[in-house]
Amino acid sequence: MHAQMSIIRDIVYASVSHGANFSKFCADLGIAPEDLNNSEKLVDFEPAARVWDIALEQTGDPLLGLHIGEEISPGILGMTGYLMQNCRSLREAMLAFCKFNNVFSTIFEYRVHDEKNLTRIHFQPHEFWIKKYPESARQSVEISMSGLLRLFRLLVDKKVVPAKAELVYPKRSIEEYERILSCQIKFSSDKNALTFDENTVKLSVSRHDVSLFSFFNAALQQKLDEQTKLKGFAETLKTQILTKFKGQVPPIEIAASTLGLTTRSLQRKLKEENLNYRELGNHIKKELTGSILKNGNVKVKDIAVLLGYSDSSAFRKAFKKWNFDTR
Repeated sequence: MHAQMSIIRDIVYASVSHGANFSKFCADLGIAPEDLNNSEKLVDFEPAARVWDIALEQTGDPLLGLHIGEEISPGILGMTGYLMQNCRSLREAMLAFCKFNNVFSTIFEYRVHDEKNLTRIHFQPHEFWIKKYPESARQSVEISMSGLLRLFRLLVDKKVVPAKAELVYPKRSIEEYERILSCQIKFSSDKNALTFDENTVKLSVSRHDVSLFSFFNAALQQKLDEQTKLKGFAETLKTQILTKFKGQVPPIEIAASTLGLTTRSLQRKLKEENLNYRELGNHIKKELTGSILKNGNVKVKDIAVLLGYSDSSAFRKAFKKWNFDTR
């Protein structure tokens, strides 16, 4: 799991403008200041998730994500931001953003869902992130919401007002949320989402350019394909399970179908890398468990539920097997 350095860099710089100490921030995060200039570098999960905890501690602003989102530019998303600027409509920009999300982050998922005359964009941090760094995950949702609204306004040269905003988190500073998101907020919802009416998503992007759209779309697709090839099939499948299934290993038939493969083809590809599906699933569960257990606030029963076990005893049995399996 990773996030692109350009995102981390912008959060660091924005936090500094809100009162954080640059040198101390980089030291606490464990990132060399010069590395922030490497926009294409991929940052591992731990520093990518902890960046918000450090930012909150140093700025003292509990709504920092919302406030930074108001200030961002398309450049924070690199080529994806430039692609969005050259889409035909706001809806096309939303779809492009979701499609190429994995280029800049595999710890956060965005989905577009149509329902009657409404379009909803969902914001979902990885379940592992939510469990280990809950406030950091909330900040990531809130910067994404306020940031996308900011980008949408820049794309169409007018204020974009959602029909509705929903957050799974409890209420706080209601007036400030409504000011920034420009609509009423449903807190303690079952989803993180912004909903837009049909006319809003049809708005034309003011700087749409067909040739630039084709260029950035092709470049991003190539980059996505290269990432897949470099990772190898097992790593690609692992990423799919972590992002699409929130770490719960699905039946092999379902995993295969999400990649457009037959079960036999999936098994063959794993065999070429000296693995089988059960071994890969156990490796994912063991890795997630080890990381989650570093957070002393998480209970065993919560880990069991997260990983799809029927009860704590079934999880404990599997955990013992992983740790005594010497293969």
